[in-house]
Amino acid sequence: MPFYEDYGFDFSYAYFPSPYPGTMPAMHLHPHYEALLILDRVTTDARINTFPLCLEQPFLELCAPFCLHYANFPTGAPIDRTVFYFGEKMLADYAVPFGKLDSHREFASTFFLLSDEQAQELRQMQKHFLKKAHYPEQQKLLFLLLLNAVLDDTPEESIIRSPATTNYINSVIRHLNEHYAEQVSLEELASAFFVSRSKLCHDFKAYTGKTVHQILLEIRISRALYIIRFGVWSSIGDVAAQVGFGNGFHFYSVFRKNVGISPMQYAERFHAKPRTTSLPQ
Repeated sequence: MPFYEDYGFDFSYAYFPSPYPGTMPAMHLHPHYEALLILDRVTTDARINTFPLCLEQPFLELCAPFCLHYANFPTGAPIDRTVFYFGEKMLADYAVPFGKLDSHREFASTFFLLSDEQAQELRQMQKHFLKKAHYPEQQKLLFLLLLNAVLDDTPEESIIRSPATTNYINSVIRHLNEHYAEQVSLEELASAFFVSRSKLCHDFKAYTGKTVHQILLEIRISRALYIIRFGVWSSIGDVAAQVGFGNGFHFYSVFRKNVGISPMQYAERFHAKPRTTSLPQ
């Protein structure tokens, strides 16, 4: 079942040491870029929108915003996974080095197939990156160095580009992400994309496995998590209003159902308190 995730506008990462546990991957999408770094030789089954791919060598995958994707590996495989997430703020702050991505942005994703020599070099850069866990600004620069090394040193014949989807549902999801704080009408949404309400609902469910309402709620809760931890808010009711819930009780119910704890318990877990200025990320 596809799901929506959101790691914010700046930079974040996740590291998963080997062995691979063998959990089934889920198709997912997000409003920012994702770079998946695999430095071991292992069979990888991937899908980008409707584009399937099987790889058997180290690679870095650069995944564009709002495309459905997953990567699966054999259970118990000796494989380290590092996933980097970077959004609009990161792209703006480092516009010059990220300019190298321009030729790849029209694609849903780009796979850079790495030689053993490249993988060994990147492994050393990755180790240095992970050691800087308490220095986020240094990690950003190290990530840029790693990404630049891939962009500069990977020959054209070792690059696989998956075409951007022509399915209009990706654009519908992008629209929801941009207008999640507003009241969303299925009739107005269908009209904006020149289809009937019934066709929109049918196509959306067929493509994502979920309804428009379900994805919209996931987007709203995801943004609420981000606001509580890093944004500006005066109360839980304020957070609810910022993400498009007119009713605080409804927000509480949906939040608890999706996150497993209440909004205040979530804030307490991350030592987040009401604030008048946003936190640096």
